[in-house]
Amino acid sequence: MPKLFELYNIVSTEIQKLKNCKILWAIPTIFLIPNFLVFIIYAINPKYPIVVWNDYLLTPVMLINLLVGIGFFALLTGFIFSREYQEHMINNLFTYPIRRSDFFVGKLIVMFLIISVTLFSSFVLSLLSGVILKHEALTNVVVIKYLKAYMLMVIMHFALVPIVAQLSISKRNIIPPIIGVCQVSCRLTPKLYIS
Repeated sequence: MPKLFELYNIVSTEIQKLKNCKILWAIPTIFLIPNFLVFIIYAINPKYPIVVWNDYLLTPVMLINLLVGIGFFALLTGFIFSREYQEHMINNLFTYPIRRSDFFVGKLIVMFLIISVTLFSSFVLSLLSGVILKHEALTNVVVIKYLKAYMLMVIMHFALVPIVAQLSISKRNIIPPIIGVCQVSCRLTPKLYIS
C-alpha cells in the first residue's frame, strides 16, 4: 500500500507541474480541429445531406492518427520527460528516497491519462456534433465499434510513449524524439495505405 501511495504522490505532483505549463493549452486542438473540420464538411457540403455514422466517426479517427496525434503526443512526451533535465531539476529529484523507475512510471501514467482524456473527448465531441446535423439512427453497434477504435488508438499512441521518453531522456532535449517519431510514422504511413 505505501508503494501505491508513493506512485499517487508522483502522479499528482506531475499533474500539478503540468497545470502551470502553456503546452497543455494545445491539447484541445487535438480533438477540436479534426472534429470541427468534419462538422463543417458535413454541414456545408451538399454532397453529404445526411450523416452516415460510420463515415462521420471514421474521418476524425483518420485525421487524428495521421495528422495531429503522433506528432503532438511525441512533443508532449518529450516535454514531460526532458523538462527536468533542461531545467536541471533532475539532481534534486534523485535525492528523494524514491526510485528512478517510480518517477518514470509516474510520468508514463500521466501521459496515459492525457492521451485517454484527449481521445475520448474527441469521441464524445464527434458524437455530439453529429447529433446536431441531420443524421441516420445512431445504433449501439456503431457506438461500441468506434469506442473500441478509440480504445485501440489510446493503446497505440501510448505504445510510442516509452520510445519517445527514452529518446528524450538520453538526448536530454525535446527535439530528437519528435523528429524520430515523425520520421518513422511518415515512412510507415504510405506503406500501410498502399498495400
